[in-house]
Amino acid sequence: MKVFETKRLTVNILKEKDKDVFIELLSDPRIIDPAPHQKTDLEKVIKKFELNLTPFKVPKKNKDNIWGVFEKGNLEMIGIGAILTNNDGDWELGYRFRVKHWGKGFGTELASGMVKFCFKKLNFEKITADVDIKNIASVKILEKIMRPVKEFNNEEDLCIDRRYELEKENWQQQHI
Repeated sequence: MKVFETKRLTVNILKEKDKDVFIELLSDPRIIDPAPHQKTDLEKVIKKFELNLTPFKVPKKNKDNIWGVFEKGNLEMIGIGAILTNNDGDWELGYRFRVKHWGKGFGTELASGMVKFCFKKLNFEKITADVDIKNIASVKILEKIMRPVKEFNNEEDLCIDRRYELEKENWQQQHI
């Protein structure tokens, strides 16, 4: 079932057939290390996948809301998009792609599409994103669509994160 789409991508509710790619996206060190996230054991990854097979129609705070990302015309999942809750209780977007799909502009396209979806369909007033300042690819993506508001020591992931945010009013002014 489609959640939303962009020019080249379709974002869908996860299906059982997406399980192996989901596991890859949450366990491949090439994908996790730049994020960075602590390695999660396979059992927790599978549980997270199963929880997201039946997503919330409207995302809920403090619950992961994860969808599959597909290139239009292709049935194989190439990434995930997520609406999460950050440590300040604000809505946060997240995304990641399989390594073979890096460098094609999908990250910027998905992040922009998620922002539009959050403001137009979910009626959020603000969306945020946190990124390790060493994750240059994601920093570049977020610099294009959001503004940095603070940097902080992420003790859980042992890095310095930069928080970006965009308010609906500012987004609307750019997209009149």
